[in-house]
Amino acid sequence: MPPRKKIIGPVTTIKGPEYSDADASHRPNKPTYTRANEEIFMQKVATRWMQEQGLAQAGRTYSLDKLPAGYELWHRPRPSDPNHMDKWLYGHPNHKTFDSPYRFYPHFRYLMHNCSGICTCDICKKGKTSPRSSISAPAAFPKPRGRPALRPPLQKGPTDEEGTPDVFQSLFTLLRSESTLMRNIEEKASMVR
Repeated sequence: MPPRKKIIGPVTTIKGPEYSDADASHRPNKPTYTRANEEIFMQKVATRWMQEQGLAQAGRTYSLDKLPAGYELWHRPRPSDPNHMDKWLYGHPNHKTFDSPYRFYPHFRYLMHNCSGICTCDICKKGKTSPRSSISAPAAFPKPRGRPALRPPLQKGPTDEEGTPDVFQSLFTLLRSESTLMRNIEEKASMVR
């Protein structure tokens, strides 16, 4: 595993939601899965929350004190590249997983607002139900059978440890071949915009 990036600047811990809709029984059932370090995942979610609230400060790193109760991050080696670990957040009451902090964020926001309104995360939208209503009837969402579909890569090229495209490394490679480069940097798959 590559070494962890060092955190630059002070870390501000953000208190997570009081309420959780998680189904703690929703966990991977294969021995190839192991618990993953949640630190970077929690930092990305907390940073997005602070930005959305208009409270983010330059040079600060934000992190959740913990994930919502019942949610856990798990990973396994990618079949095509065992040195790369694919990660999923388990615990959603519909028994589906989030494959990135970016996709989990709408559900996190829903939890931070004490589940008021309608959750806009992809899982809740596809299930056409709010997580709260699915808690009383978990049998309405049977476990899918068979092997889950592999997620296609976001783009070809270098990625960071979370699987997000590394635009800086891509631009360095392009700069080596062109010797000068005038482009705007766009991180389309980044949580931080």
